[in-house]
Order: sequence, then structure tokens, then C-alpha cells
Amino acid sequence: MKRETDRILHDIVRDWAERQPDAPAFVAEGLRPMSYAALAAATDEFRAALNAAGFGRGDRIAIVHPGGADMAAAIVGVWSGATAVPLNPELTADELAVQLRDLRIDALLTDRPSGTSAAEAAGRHGIPVLQLASRNDDVAGSVALRAVREGAAARPGAAQREDVATILTTSGTTSHSKIAPVHHRVMLGNYGYYSRAIALTPDDRCLNLMPLFHSHGINPGLGLCLFSGASTIFLRPFDIATFERYILTLDPTWYTGSYTFHHQIHAHGARIRKAVAQSRLRFARSSSGPLDARTNGALEEVLKIPIIQGYASTEAGLIAINPQPPRLRKPGSVGPAAHPGVRVVNEAGEPASPGVNGEVVVARENVFDGYEDNLEANAAAFRDGWFHTGDRGYLDDDGYLFLTGRIKELINRGGEKIAPFEVETALVEHPGIAAAVVFPMPHPTLGEEVAAAIVAAPCAALQGREISAWLRGSVADFKIPRRYAFVDAIPKSATGRVVRRDLAGALGLDKPQLARTGSGRERFATALEAQLQDIWADVLGADAVGLDEDFYDLGGDSLKAEELFLQIEAALRCRLPSGVLFDAATVETMARRIADYSGSPCLVRVAPDGDRTPLFIVHGGDGNAVYFRNLARYLDPDQPVYAFQCVGLDGREQPLTGIEDIVERYLPELRAVQPHGPYYIAGFSFGGRVAYVMAQRLRAAGEAVALLAMLDTYALTGEDFLGLWPAMLLRLRGLRRVRLRALPGYVAARLRNVTRVLAMRLPQPVFALFRRRFGGETQAVPHSLRLAPLEAHAMANRAFRPAPYDGDLVLFRAAENRPGRHEGWDALVKGRFEVREVPGGHTDILAEPRVKILAQELGAVLAERQARSMRPARAAAASAASPLLSTESA
Repeated sequence: MKRETDRILHDIVRDWAERQPDAPAFVAEGLRPMSYAALAAATDEFRAALNAAGFGRGDRIAIVHPGGADMAAAIVGVWSGATAVPLNPELTADELAVQLRDLRIDALLTDRPSGTSAAEAAGRHGIPVLQLASRNDDVAGSVALRAVREGAAARPGAAQREDVATILTTSGTTSHSKIAPVHHRVMLGNYGYYSRAIALTPDDRCLNLMPLFHSHGINPGLGLCLFSGASTIFLRPFDIATFERYILTLDPTWYTGSYTFHHQIHAHGARIRKAVAQSRLRFARSSSGPLDARTNGALEEVLKIPIIQGYASTEAGLIAINPQPPRLRKPGSVGPAAHPGVRVVNEAGEPASPGVNGEVVVARENVFDGYEDNLEANAAAFRDGWFHTGDRGYLDDDGYLFLTGRIKELINRGGEKIAPFEVETALVEHPGIAAAVVFPMPHPTLGEEVAAAIVAAPCAALQGREISAWLRGSVADFKIPRRYAFVDAIPKSATGRVVRRDLAGALGLDKPQLARTGSGRERFATALEAQLQDIWADVLGADAVGLDEDFYDLGGDSLKAEELFLQIEAALRCRLPSGVLFDAATVETMARRIADYSGSPCLVRVAPDGDRTPLFIVHGGDGNAVYFRNLARYLDPDQPVYAFQCVGLDGREQPLTGIEDIVERYLPELRAVQPHGPYYIAGFSFGGRVAYVMAQRLRAAGEAVALLAMLDTYALTGEDFLGLWPAMLLRLRGLRRVRLRALPGYVAARLRNVTRVLAMRLPQPVFALFRRRFGGETQAVPHSLRLAPLEAHAMANRAFRPAPYDGDLVLFRAAENRPGRHEGWDALVKGRFEVREVPGGHTDILAEPRVKILAQELGAVLAERQARSMRPARAAAASAASPLLSTESA
């Protein structure tokens, strides 16, 4: 008997044949199962026939076959005494000829030795053809090898543990991929990890949806079952009617397939729900690509079985897999590592901290020996005793692995690195999208731009603009695809993989061009629209802009929005509020807003609607709301966010110069969205003071304010309210601390400040005079004397004196600001006063990358306050629903 360390899969099959000779190994519809005893005997005969034909250990036998139990038996037979190289039978003769040459094939094994692409390809290279013939038509997988020649094998006999069992290619054809030989010792070690992870027993039966030329189909779908003494059903090609029939009639206990099959099963979930309920299915396995959390959850809900997601590769076998219930499975995770030799490392090769993205690596002893004839690839893949997978991901605090994409698949959009998987995860959350793949396309200035291939759900009518609008708030604007290709199925390579970098060419998007979205309808532009088109094209750096193209789809952002408004103001003498791009993001709608302008509301919706109570945020001193977009997209997706932009951004109305006046304008709009509390209000800088008064007004009206948050709002008792003499004394004290050589610079800085203040204050008396003269009709004030928002809000600051606030207040303080600027709030707040420090300066806490941390801090406070506000309501509901409490109250 062989030692455990010397055994290969055929030795394990022979053991099962002795322990359970009549147990089925292969099962097929309408045929008797192939038993383990029969499989062990057939495998010995197969190896003897190979040796008699002149082939043995180390010889490479290409297997080109439609699939099923016959092909499975052939693979097991070749494994026992040679090297199996299964190939895709749908390849052309030219493609197969390349593979046969590059893989150094010694013989071709096929069910049709002549008149096929495979036979033609073999003939080009003079490769012998071996025929796979049926031995017993009544038994699944009962086949024999029929040789066309006789010869003496150089290395006859049973394969050894150090022999190569299988040769696979990483993707595509071999001229575009790497050749990965897998030894028996690695293959069996991999099966051991699999079997323990999903707890397979001889009573289990797998319904294998994957082709047997794919590593997923060969390993978990065939070899793993034989290793565990279980049985396999082969379903190729897949169709939902056969799947439904098989789960009822052939008694599988689990099935395995790629995410594409799970999407198809999900689409027909209602149809097969009853069949699954009557079947023996206890779980399903998903691999060969990410299954999005939405589909995973919906499929589990319909089938009432766990969908076990795993992560494996041709080179490293099983890397991670989710456990069976009742152990924890986490949405979006591929589970904990399958063995200790898995880690995530940073660019320096050091283990990354939990939650930090890095590259997934596997200890060398758990993976294949290296790519064939590819020193460059091996040097890149094997470093310091670890195999670098090229996959990006992170481990959480519990050791669960989350994949975030391929390193080589990152899209480089003008220096911004975008992981396609992140965008795909957001896309497939759209109810009208069945499947999506994100890929790079050429761009004349950015180098690469983001594109997406979309498979629509049944009966869904989709447009690119609608998808882009839906994505906003889920991913950053620069990650949103600029082109959409609507397809019936995602194009794949010959091995069934999605090769992202080939998709632009396959879908005709490989020519640099301006991104186009929307309806594509044509009509003549009005004079105003044509003028706006020229301005948009100049700001966006585009050759042309369509009437119905979205500003953000074309690469717009908050900085370009400001430039756009400046050019519009200069050309049209019309100042638009930046928030207009939330609801007028095309040339057509913007032109309509300008032509029909009758003032604009101050409250704009920043984030999509959700189930939570809204958060209202007040603008800073410049009056703009556009920069709250960054903050909103990092908050909870179910959190609606509304932002106030000030009166007068359009240049037609005069900005309000008193905080009380501003609150009078804003509160009706707030209460139109949310008539009653509890309210959640925040304000940035100057807006914190406005939010402070709004909260006072609401509380005075009997409404609850669950959160009042100030985003780096300076105290109202500081320098802004010093009189002339106190200010001069303060400067003199500062002068004493200045060194002599720094004195000129100090004086110059003080003079610049005085000049700036005078420049802001000089128009104010004139403005006040016009207000008295024209009874508040600000349109009569000459344009040159009208106040800008900054000037108006500076007046509001100086005129306002805060009253104490009897509620709670949370101050988010920018860490890089000078100390002392926030002092004074604690004396005014009579409730709980909390300070949370966030990294950054006054202006950049709302900009990338600091805004993400601010959003995390604000989101945590917001969630805590929302949960607190719900407790009384739940208690009241429980009291009302309880007969006992009602009786006691009576």
C-alpha cells in the first residue's frame, strides 16, 4: 500500500472502490451510474491502453470533447498515467493549432478522430490522434481508449505525486496567456482544503455546471467529489429547464458554477422555487468571479439554501471560501482563508492592516511550481517565498477576505486609479441591470476612460444618463462610466473569462472619442443652447457637446462647475447657482432654466432618496452647496441629504445680509420637505451659525432637533467681534513676539488684511443707502455695487450676536486650524457639547481625501442620534400594542 505522501487521486478512487464499491461516482440522465469499483477498473485499463500506444508519465494528452461523464472518465484515466490537457472544443482549427503547438502536446484524445477542427489542428503538427470510444452505452462514463498506433512508453506505469497532473492556461489562447502546470501533490492538497471547508461526505452529489476544460469544472466539480467519495452530475451546456429537471430527478445535494450561472438561475428563481424545495439541495457554490451581494441575497431568499462564495485560481487552487452555516458568512466576502498560507500585503511586501487594501499572496508551498517558459512572469509572481496573485483585496478584523479587483485591471484615468469591481458592484445593485462589466477605453487626454457593458434585466429599458445619475452617491464621480454598451451577453474569451482590456475593441469603443449618453435624438439648437454648447465644450475640453449630455457624464466636477458658471456669467450676464447642476445637468435643461428664470429654491437634493430621516446642511460663506456632493456620497446609501445654497448666487437676487433673514428664508423650504421633527441639521463654517439659529427656531416651535452639527464653525465670540482699540492692543501684543528680521513681513500682512476688510466694507454703506431709497428693491442697485455672497455673509457675521442654545451640539473641528478659533461654543450650549477632531484644514475637510473621514465621523454621530430618536417611538408603539400595559394604564 502506498504511503499517504505518495498517493495520487487514482489511489484515493481505488480506496473508495474498496470501501463502497457500488457507490456512484458519475451520474447521468437515462443511464446507470458509474460506480467507484467500475471507475477504478476502467482507469487501470485506460492507463494500460495509453502505455500500449506509446504514452506514459510526463506525456501531454490534449482532450477535446463536448463534456459530460465520458470526458470526466477520460480525464481521470489520463491523470492516472500521463498529463491531462483539456481544451475548449469550440475553438477553431487555427486556435487549436496554436494551443497544440505552444502546450507541446504529444497526443490528441477526442471522440471524433476525423473531420473536426481538433483533428485538422493535430494533422498540421503531425500529432497522433487517440479515439475515446464507448465501452457500455448504458453506463455513464463507460469509455475506453482506442489507439491508432502501438508503441513503447518511455515512462510507463502509474503517475507519481511529483508528476504534472494537469496543464491549464490562465486565460484566452496561449499566445496571450501563461501556461500553468499543476502537480498531483498540489492538486490533492487543494482538494483537502476544499473538502474540509464545505464538509463533503460520500452521500453528497454535485451538479457541475462548469465545462471540464475550465479549472472550476475540473477541480471542485470533478476531482474534489472523487477525493470525498461523492458523485457528480455534469450539465453542459446549461439551460434552466434541464437544471430544474436534474435537481428533481438526479438528487444533487449541491451545485457549483460561476456567477454567470447564478444570475441566470436568479432570473428564473420564481419558476424553480418549488423544484428546489422538493429537492435534496443543501447549498450551492459560486466562484470564477464575484457574485454581487444583491443577487447572492435574493438567490438565497428564493432557493432557501446558502450560496457559498469562494476564491480560487488556476495557480493557487483554493485560497478562501465562506463556511457552511451556522458559521458566519459576510456579504461581499469570499470568506476566511482556506489555509494559513494566505495574507494581504502592501507595496513593500509587508502584511497590510485589517481593512487596508493590498495584494493577495499565497505561500509558495501551497501553489504550483511556476509558469512554463516564462521567466519574466515567474519573477513577478514569486517573491520572498510568496506567490503574488495579482488580485487586490483586504482582510477584515475577523480574517474574512474581500476582493476589490485585479491589479492589472485598474483603470488609469488621468492618474486616478479605478478598480472595475467597485463600480460593477454598484452597477448590479440597479434593479434594471442583470449583469455588468467595467473596462477601460482609450481617451485622448486622460489616457483611459471608464466604460461599461450592460446586460439589462428582462423588460428593463435603460439609458446611460439614467444609470449615471443612479450611480452618483454610490461611487465617486470620476469612477462613473462615460460610455455604456448595452449587450445581450458579456463577451468572453475562449476559456469563458471576461478579458476587460479586450472589451473596448470587441464593442467598438477603442477609438478615442467624446463620451456620448442619452437619447441620441437630433434637432437644431436654439441660439442660447448653441452659446451654452460652446461654453460647455471649452470648460470640458471637448470637441462638441450634445444637447442632452450630462455634465458629470462628460467629466465635469465641482471645479469645472465653478469655471462653467464664471464663463456663463461673463457671456450672458447671468449668475447661476452651482446647485442648478443637480437638476439641470444638460445644455437643454440649463438653457430652459435661464430662459424661464424666476428665481430658484435654496434647498437642493444632494443624495438620492433613502429610508432614513433627511440630513439638512447649510452652505459656507461662499453660499455654494456643490461641495457637499463629496460628503454625501460617503454617508450611508439610505441617507437622504439636502443642502442649502444662498440667495443671490444667480446675480438676480441680492444675498441676504442678516442671519435671521436667512433663517426666515430657509425654514419654510426645510419644513416643506420634512414638516415635523426630529430634525438633523448641520452647517459648514458660516453655515454652522445659520444652522444654530434654525435649531433654536425649531425648538421654540416645539419641534425636536436630534442633531445640530457644526463643521468647523468658528466661535462667534472671537476676533470677528473685537472693537478698534481691543484689536489694536491685540496686534501690539503680537508685534512684541515678532523678531526684528520678520517685522516687515508682519506689517505687510496686517496691511493686506486691513485693505481686504476695507474693500469688503466700502460698498456696504452705499448698498444700505440704495435699500432705504428703493424700499428694499435690490434689483435697482447697480450691478457693480451689489454684494457678493461672501460680503453679505461677512455683514451677517458682524451683525449677529448668538443667544444661548438649550439643546445639544456637536462640533467637528479641523485639526490643522489655529487653536482658539472654536472657543466659546461651550459657554453658549446648555445641553451636551461634544467636539470631534477631523484631519485637515478649514477648507479641505470637505475635499478628497479628508472628506471621507469627516463623513465617517458625521455618519457615526448621525446613526447614533437616529437610533436614539427611534427608541421613544418604539417604546410608545410597544405600549400601545400591549393589552397588559393598556389595562394597567386604565
